Amino acid sequence: MIAGPRAKITDFGMSKLASVNPRMTALTLCPGNVLYMSPEALDEAKSYTAKLDIFSFGVIVIQILTRKFPNPTDRFRIVRSEQREDEDDDEESEVRKVVPETERRQAHLNLIAATHSLKPVVLQCLKKKESLRPSALQLGERLSALKGSSQYTESRQQAESNSEVEQLQLQLRGQRILTDAKTKEAEEYQEQIAQLGNAIEDRDRQLLEQQYSLVDNILSVSGEGATTAGTKCAASTQAGHDIF
Repeated sequence: MIAGPRAKITDFGMSKLASVNPRMTALTLCPGNVLYMSPEALDEAKSYTAKLDIFSFGVIVIQILTRKFPNPTDRFRIVRSEQREDEDDDEESEVRKVVPETERRQAHLNLIAATHSLKPVVLQCLKKKESLRPSALQLGERLSALKGSSQYTESRQQAESNSEVEQLQLQLRGQRILTDAKTKEAEEYQEQIAQLGNAIEDRDRQLLEQQYSLVDNILSVSGEGATTAGTKCAASTQAGHDIF
């Protein structure tokens, strides 16, 4: 709905459905999100008019001005009704009454200054009776007339300033992400080098152990040969002594 400080047009259920039947529209259904629904939509009227979206537009303006989620209070209130003479005095009669939309959204409306040029527009959009809400043409004319107000000028300047700040923040965020990615890549590269170094050390250690083992085997075999030759030589010497 909002890209930075700029509002975007959204659909609240008044558009025709993609269908081969041209008579099928969303005007015969209960349209929209319950947080933005007009009283007639919540009452599930048989049909709706364009004033349905005028009400939703008013809620959107509240959300933009307050920057808060437009979550209203309960729609119904339980009240005690006046007892008639034929009713038992010991029994209490309760009636469920509908809470006006402006009262349901009073917490958010209080956040909008009474002098704000858009507040009267919002209050008119939230009228219970559809006939009391402005038409889309009237609403457009009123909003166009507000462009010359000081509040609009200040708001636009603030929006442009915020837009520049947001762009700078996005650039800084992008640079930070790029830096983090490079740092992570460097760390992974160093880790790979360390793993390769460990693998080389393990391989060299295994080769060295194999060499030591081979040398031990050679020495062992050579020692056994020398011992055998010495034994034979000693035997021959003893035999010579016996002959003489």
